Amino acid sequence: MVFAARLTQHGHKIASMDDLMELYEKSFSVQTVAAVGAFPHPTIQKFAVITVAIVGASRRFLAQITRHQNEVKFMSASLQYSNYGAVGK
Repeated sequence: MVFAARLTQHGHKIASMDDLMELYEKSFSVQTVAAVGAFPHPTIQKFAVITVAIVGASRRFLAQITRHQNEVKFMSASLQYSNYGAVGK
């Protein structure tokens, strides 16, 4: 749950699985868990059961997962534009 809360604030800094694991393994206090658990919006609390992180998810993937929110709860840290126009020139 704390990891998910931190991910919402640091998602733009994650470029690899190592970056993600560094954020995931960062320690936190009991007070932090209590504070996050007291948030008025329950979205972060839903990540307490299991968290699966996907680095580099495509827009196509995100479009599909939004259609299945009853089975899957997700958040996107950030979407980044990729310009492949110069590839192969």
